[in-house]
Amino acid sequence: MLFTNRKFAREHPAELRAFMRAYIKGWNDYLTGDPAPAHAAMKKTNSALTEEFALASRQLILDEKLVTGREADGGPANTGQLSPARFATQIAQLEEIGVLPKNKVSVEQAMTTDFLPAR
Repeated sequence: MLFTNRKFAREHPAELRAFMRAYIKGWNDYLTGDPAPAHAAMKKTNSALTEEFALASRQLILDEKLVTGREADGGPANTGQLSPARFATQIAQLEEIGVLPKNKVSVEQAMTTDFLPAR
């Protein structure tokens, strides 16, 4: 998930949409293409990162669909897409474990899909 504040979203909608397109393209390129350039960039900021760990992490992301997600029917989802229904489930889970107070955060307050590319 990515976060911004309402003021930035209101004042910079075109930039936010462009960022979201680039963010999703980057994830898709990493997951479906050659991960070597991304791993090289990651190693520059974390010299302890090994190629084996980077490849294993990427495989876990792919296997568990941590970036692409899953549709309710178990079928494929799209990178960068988060449904309001899934977000409501996440809010309820966070309330249940005490991270969020009960009935204080609504989906409408917390998220929007207005800046996502069309599916």
